[in-house]
Amino acid sequence: MSVGEAMTSRISPVLVDHANSPRNNGPLIDHDGRALITGPCGDTMEFWIKLADGRIANVSFVTDGCGTAHACGSMA
Repeated sequence: MSVGEAMTSRISPVLVDHANSPRNNGPLIDHDGRALITGPCGDTMEFWIKLADGRIANVSFVTDGCGTAHACGSMA
């Protein structure tokens, strides 16, 4: 087994799925809250939240980061 194959075999299929097809990706136009952070690697992630009756009704994100960053935003 090559090093690349060994690394790929350790990556969660769920992570790969969210990296390839992120959910809730894109800004919310009508939002109640927003947060922006730039991590130590330089990737920026922004989240929007919409509330209804004191509960989270919708959340979305955008990132300029790598596939792993997209997966993290999607799963969050």
